[in-house]
Amino acid sequence: MTPARLLLRLVPDLLLVLAMTVLLSALSLPGFFALLGSVLLFAPLRLASGRAAFALVCLSLLIGIAGFEIGLRLTKSNPAYYRPDEVLSRFATAGGRSHYEPGRRLDFDMPHGDLFALSDRTAPEIVEPRKVVFITDALGYRNTSGPGAQDYVLIGDSFAAGSGTSQERILGETLRRDHGIDVYSAAFPGDPVNYAQTLDWLKAHTGLVRGRNVVALVFEGNDLTCAAPAPPPPQRSIAEWRWRPVTRLETYRLFYGLTRAALGAGDRSQSVVVHPVGGRAMGFLRFYVDATTQAEPCDWSAQAAALQAMAPHLRLIAFAPTKYRVYADKIAPAAALPNIRWAFIDATARTIGVPALDLTPFLQARAAQLLPQGKYVYWRDDSHWNGEGMDVAAEAIAAALKR
Repeated sequence: MTPARLLLRLVPDLLLVLAMTVLLSALSLPGFFALLGSVLLFAPLRLASGRAAFALVCLSLLIGIAGFEIGLRLTKSNPAYYRPDEVLSRFATAGGRSHYEPGRRLDFDMPHGDLFALSDRTAPEIVEPRKVVFITDALGYRNTSGPGAQDYVLIGDSFAAGSGTSQERILGETLRRDHGIDVYSAAFPGDPVNYAQTLDWLKAHTGLVRGRNVVALVFEGNDLTCAAPAPPPPQRSIAEWRWRPVTRLETYRLFYGLTRAALGAGDRSQSVVVHPVGGRAMGFLRFYVDATTQAEPCDWSAQAAALQAMAPHLRLIAFAPTKYRVYADKIAPAAALPNIRWAFIDATARTIGVPALDLTPFLQARAAQLLPQGKYVYWRDDSHWNGEGMDVAAEAIAAALKR
């Protein structure tokens, strides 16, 4: 038999091995291990029962994965999700803006916050389980009533959207209920460039934006990341390399944690630092701690341009500090923290003629007041405000708007 004819006869076998490799990748096995598993499955089946038996195994696995995927997408009950934000934002994008899935209500038992997840579950002492009601309106934003003729529009990231906090305690609801500020929340995780895009979409498709009626909440931690040349692609180890086309599958996400733990891929436990605050353990994201203690400013021209573009409609820019800044005096009392990001926001706001409000002193004062009661203004297992923090921010923003 000539080499060409031999290769031709092997083509169906190679295609079957490739198909099994893709299917195993959908179960979140990295590419090398998926290929190895495919070969190990193929060899005995091919020799014992022929090509048809292996093809039948591939078909059965495909049907099983398809059933999993359809079921997970229809029920929105993937156990890999630990917070409702993920359930309703994974596939929701439209018209150049990101949003949650419209018209949904989730009553979600949230086992822990983002810091416990980011620590690879190595800090159980910070965990705060809670029940979270998450309601979205017709536009896919977190409001109990749909868009109408509200007096103000709130734009911002997960702090403004209330990640980790139940609907009745989030910023927009608290402003409406407790302070008489009729506000529509159009918040979704992003940065000032994304907020400008959302504002453009709202102007084009709704009547919500009228004059200077927009409140922008800017978070110190990741809204003002340092611009830098794109780093070269990381060199992935065999255990880390994965097939890109299947990584957005719900099935992939469901199995990801299991395979990641089994293969020992990556170690994120050092990304979270735990400090005792008020006699209890509290987690802090190391990236946000570094941002808080950073002394030299960065190139924030893109963020400045975005705020400039929004300026004709901005009534107020509110600055949300990191959790570390609020509790730093309880962790390192003698340390003097720089505040370059607030300095940038303050200077930019003056340049574009928009009032700016630093929420730091308000949160610090309430944090000190609550600490003897064993209460906090941020979740201990999360980077975000809890209901107490929302109350403080709402009170300060309402007072600024009324002035």
